[in-house]
Amino acid sequence: MGDFLIQNLQVPDKTFSKSEVSTHNKDGDLWVILFNRVYDLSKFANLHPAGRNVLLDYAGQDCTQLFEQFHSETIIHKYHQKLCIGKVQDSDSVQIYSPINEFQNTSSKLGIPYGDPNWCQGFNSPYYNDSHTVFRIEARKFAQEHISPYVDQWDMDKKIPLDVMKTLGHLGCFAVIIGKPFPKKYFKSDTILGVDVDKLDYFHELVLIEESMKGLSNGVIWGFGSIAIALPPLLNYGSEFLKDKYVSQVLYGEKIISLAVTEPWAGSDVAGIQTTATLTEDGKFYIVNGMKKFITSGAYADIFTTAVRTDEDKYFGVSLLIIEKSMPGVKTRPMNMQGAWGSGTGFIVFENVKVPVENLIGDEGSAFLYIMNNFNHERFQVTIECLGASRLMVEECMRYAHNRNAFGKKLIDQPVIKQKLAYMIKETESLQAWLEQIAYNLQRATEKHNKILAGAIGICKAHSTIVLENILKEAVQIFGGNGYQRGSVGSKVERYYRDMKSLTLGGGAPEIMFDMAIRMSGGLMPRPKI
Repeated sequence: MGDFLIQNLQVPDKTFSKSEVSTHNKDGDLWVILFNRVYDLSKFANLHPAGRNVLLDYAGQDCTQLFEQFHSETIIHKYHQKLCIGKVQDSDSVQIYSPINEFQNTSSKLGIPYGDPNWCQGFNSPYYNDSHTVFRIEARKFAQEHISPYVDQWDMDKKIPLDVMKTLGHLGCFAVIIGKPFPKKYFKSDTILGVDVDKLDYFHELVLIEESMKGLSNGVIWGFGSIAIALPPLLNYGSEFLKDKYVSQVLYGEKIISLAVTEPWAGSDVAGIQTTATLTEDGKFYIVNGMKKFITSGAYADIFTTAVRTDEDKYFGVSLLIIEKSMPGVKTRPMNMQGAWGSGTGFIVFENVKVPVENLIGDEGSAFLYIMNNFNHERFQVTIECLGASRLMVEECMRYAHNRNAFGKKLIDQPVIKQKLAYMIKETESLQAWLEQIAYNLQRATEKHNKILAGAIGICKAHSTIVLENILKEAVQIFGGNGYQRGSVGSKVERYYRDMKSLTLGGGAPEIMFDMAIRMSGGLMPRPKI
């Protein structure tokens, strides 16, 4: 249960003894205890989805354990202010943030075994230090206080509020997820989430994304994270004019940038792009015509890093242009996707859009190189997202299995449930170990090593999506109907099950990744001497 919601909501100063609460146990005078807080449900009883009688059965009692079996933490956030009248006398405050550098499995809901990486639960690790612990605590605190309670609404709205984007930008989250080196020229801060910017590495990025996946949804993460794939080509290859004009605005969340590459006829096959950019006779503008599909943040982005065809050559005829949504001839609309609604996945049409030649990123014909050079980082991030979601499912299922009663005993006492949980943990822990090895090598990689890493990252990305799919299937089975219902105690399971395929397909489907990796490994094979 997300106890952070209780801790951070205002609670009236008045206190009540448990015996006093127990006297309010009838229709019209109905109190209950939830998480050591007292709630007056007298007027709410008629609004309860299951009817007033179910509340009367538990009136005057501590219903915390029962509540956890059937309800999502968002229910607390929704009704707390109206219904909470005080707290239980002499009750201890609820612990929110697990002191993650210590092992906990009793006093803190966030200390569920295997619910955090083992380096947070007492195990030794060669990869992490105190800065990563501080960073994780601050990232968790922010996500749980300011983001998690609103995720469902943002998903339904299919849009993330601009003020939230600005908050994340000024906090430094966007500067962390765009890769290395850190953009000091365009983001002026000495520290991010309590850590000196000079100490930031790929493990801080891993921590930030993993914590975000545990507290948010994949759709919202992609809505935030489109910057990680759209900004690097501009930052790494754009002119000083373009960088000075756009980069700081994007990093601070003032403008949203999106990578517009995929078309109805060109997904993983980047060379199949048909959107054209024709140079005007005076050489001052490109006239862009075409369309883009499945564009993350495309429905509400302000700026598009756009792949266009400037020449007929299959690979060296594609260039990158910065196109603003405000330019005449640009039309966007949201797409109705199965999941990841908060990502603002959109369809974009360009009709005779007049783009200044100064908006060309790097050299004509180099888009393929610029895009491919960021694929390692993009797939690394998708793998982290799969890991974070897998870890969350372990946490949710462990909690549910220990709370849910069935056939006269806890679910956790059923052998089949133990088997499912063990499988989920095994897959999650092995993925964590592989991903940490990749992060360690990314941190130290030269350009040559990056090419070698591409195959390993591709396979790991594909593997992570398969792991997540299988874990989510088991999670739905453990939760039963609650794992198939929005807004229930299994709402996170339902949401990630719905979002899952966006991770499988985004950044390259498993079949593409496996094929690419084996082809690349062929080039590394030792040649026999003849």
